Amino acid sequence: MPTRRALLGASLALAAPAVVRAQQNWPNGPIRIMAPFPPGGSVDTIARLLAPSLQQSLGVPVVVENRSGAAGAVGEAVVARAAPDGQSWVLVFDSHATMAALNPNLGFDPKRDFAPVMLVATAPMLLTTPNSRPWRSLAEVVAAAKAKPDRITYGTVGAGSLSHLTMEVLQQKGGFSLV
Repeated sequence: MPTRRALLGASLALAAPAVVRAQQNWPNGPIRIMAPFPPGGSVDTIARLLAPSLQQSLGVPVVVENRSGAAGAVGEAVVARAAPDGQSWVLVFDSHATMAALNPNLGFDPKRDFAPVMLVATAPMLLTTPNSRPWRSLAEVVAAAKAKPDRITYGTVGAGSLSHLTMEVLQQKGGFSLV
């Protein structure tokens, strides 16, 4: 059975020759994939899984660079200011879609300054609780939060992330408060 890595590599290998034919002088040097989050996270891992297949398909070095901070905005700003030569790429996460609304002073426009090239991965959003807690459904979590406002904690991948905003909307619509 093919692994996700093999399928990903094969799909990239098939797509790369069409891109190369479209611009005969590209790529003319190393490709930089910006992972705008810390090493070891999902975006970094996916970028590092992509790099070898891209390097083999394109025939140039592919380097993954991490520049984390501000929910991905630090690394995205580096790529937004890079030369428009197709050599600098950024692997974005859900925060790419929300960052301009949360911070209008980014110094770049996520919609104007970037063009989507390919969907590389998707990630489900899950609400989980430790087995040591009594809750086994969303209704039970909401009931507990209403009974003890601001006593139940939750975590997300970061402020301004889609998971954070989803939890904020859930609390607002559900009439309860988590910390």
